[in-house]
Amino acid sequence: MDALTIPLFPLNMVLFPGGQLRLKIFEQRYLDMTKRCIADTIGFGVIAAFPAQGSDVEIASVGTIAIIDQWDMPHTGIFDLHTSGATRFLIEERWTEKDGLNIARVREIPNEPEITMPAESAALATLLESLIEKYGADKFPSPVRVESASWVSMRLAEVIPISLKLRHQMLEINDAALRLKAVAQFLASQNIKT
Repeated sequence: MDALTIPLFPLNMVLFPGGQLRLKIFEQRYLDMTKRCIADTIGFGVIAAFPAQGSDVEIASVGTIAIIDQWDMPHTGIFDLHTSGATRFLIEERWTEKDGLNIARVREIPNEPEITMPAESAALATLLESLIEKYGADKFPSPVRVESASWVSMRLAEVIPISLKLRHQMLEINDAALRLKAVAQFLASQNIKT
């Protein structure tokens, strides 16, 4: 795949492919980025930013392209965005523009092979179904695909109470069965029944 040049939006969170992310944009560099993305119908890179020494942050090398599905400008200088995660990417080169916006040349990571939920992970699909019922289907991407190992593993990785580092490691996994095992191991380590 050819390299893409995209603006980056570092956050203290991880966006998975197919995931939903609502953002309130108010910093000038990100307002300009949003206007460009809307005008050119392009996405931007959501990338995890880890605290480092002092006030520095360490930006991850793998992220997800966010596509703006809906936007609103309730007040001058504020964008409300509803975005969804598209493909994951790997940063090949990153630089900062004069306005402080991070830009990167990235290569898209091919989608992991689609597999159905393995029988041994059926309890995880049941757990996710109960979370969807408890919190509402509108809090999860549509359509609900509890038969898909990728969909279930990514949705659980989004909502279980794990550290940013571990959530990011789950984003880097390119194998749904392996991600399901990682989710199950974490839940077992916390004595959370599935």
